[in-house]
Amino acid sequence: MNKIVIQKIIKEDGAIIEFVFSATKDNGYTVEGILSLEEMKNIIEKIDGLKSTEEETKDFINEKIKEEIKKDKSNLEKLKKMIERWKIGHPYNMGDLSKYNDIVFESLKNHTSDYENMPTIDENFWKIVPNNKPAEDGINPEWAKNFEKAAFYSRDLSYDREGIYTKFYNELYKSNDKVPAGEIPSNVSPYWTHIPKKIGNLGI
Repeated sequence: MNKIVIQKIIKEDGAIIEFVFSATKDNGYTVEGILSLEEMKNIIEKIDGLKSTEEETKDFINEKIKEEIKKDKSNLEKLKKMIERWKIGHPYNMGDLSKYNDIVFESLKNHTSDYENMPTIDENFWKIVPNNKPAEDGINPEWAKNFEKAAFYSRDLSYDREGIYTKFYNELYKSNDKVPAGEIPSNVSPYWTHIPKKIGNLGI
């Protein structure tokens, strides 16, 4: 069977009861028939349970990458370029790997991505995949803990509480209070505190 096309949907009292279809067989001939609603549901469930070649390839690569990281976390830096970037409106399965802000995350549940469950926003959907990247000397602990998971600043967003970290021009800032939309992070803004990367910049 090469192709099935739904030609007509039959309703009764506004409810779907049957589907008229045509199908092209492997020998080139076209046949027609009728499927009940229950038969169509069974077909859809079966299709949903199958994986495309692309999905099987992605799953295979994911598993191989996770195996290599489990052997040695430093392998993550070498394999990072093989991991797809996070995309909006994309279906992710539990265990899928994705890259956001050059950080690798692992999906914690099946979901379709949106701006509410971005890797750096909702820890219920994603966890950071740790690596053994050598630490730099003199790094501010607060910066190290929050820089990678902080989202980029957006002029269109307001920030509804104190203590929200955001990145702006590769610098880290923390909200001092509720921040109205358009209040750009800076050293002179009363709404933001700059979190320096190096301890030396703290005067320590």
